[in-house]
Amino acid sequence: MDAAPSYRFGRARVDGFETTVRSRHPTATIHRIRADWSSPGAWRASLPALREAAASGPIGVFAISDEMAIGVYRAAADLGMRVGQDVLVVGFDDVRGAKWVQPALTTVRQPIREMAAAAIDELVAIAHGADPQARIIELPTTLVVRGSTGTSGAGPEALSRESPRDRPRRESV
Repeated sequence: MDAAPSYRFGRARVDGFETTVRSRHPTATIHRIRADWSSPGAWRASLPALREAAASGPIGVFAISDEMAIGVYRAAADLGMRVGQDVLVVGFDDVRGAKWVQPALTTVRQPIREMAAAAIDELVAIAHGADPQARIIELPTTLVVRGSTGTSGAGPEALSRESPRDRPRRESV
């Protein structure tokens, strides 16, 4: 699930998802739907997409934010579908409520403290005369696997898997 307006970080999330799926499952069908960044917007966009895809078996949804993933939960419930069984859902951001929805949301956790530290380091360098140039700073993410992808897990955090990259992932600052 993509979002409008389209921000660079949102496009990077979708592109990363699609690249990974295509590399591991080249024949997989990917349908991109677009909604605004809200739960209600994702709910409205998900209803017809889930209804159409329901006959084809289990459905996987990657939402570029946890907020949008919650809208998918609502659409699935409205259609009588079960998240974690009929619809597998993955979000992004690991917001506080992600572990409290039922089933708990599988999500990608970002290193927020490290992101803030990198931004401050950049500002300090510029304040000391460094040339302010757009550059890429990559920091590692963590996939937090919970019940929305059909895993039962032990407790609200279930299982965490570190990003497979050895070096940190970088975003433009």
